[in-house]
Amino acid sequence: MRELPAVRTGLTAPWTRLAWMQAAYCLVSFVPALVGFALILTVVVALGSVLTLTVLGAVPGIFFLVGALPSPGAWARCSGASPGL
Repeated sequence: MRELPAVRTGLTAPWTRLAWMQAAYCLVSFVPALVGFALILTVVVALGSVLTLTVLGAVPGIFFLVGALPSPGAWARCSGASPGL
């Protein structure tokens, strides 16, 4: 079977040395990019889950904080301000 020079030129013309180097760079960087994407996605999902748990725990947490804080009069006595202010 004889090679057709026009077909060969048409298939290889867009692939200069620079284009081959850039294609190789894309192929080599694909795996680290995929690993980085998975890592970032995992961290974001984990952080989002923790924040969701925190948001869901905010309402009971406020009641615990309010119960643990001293009365407003105690704050006024510590700061030297009058309780009415």
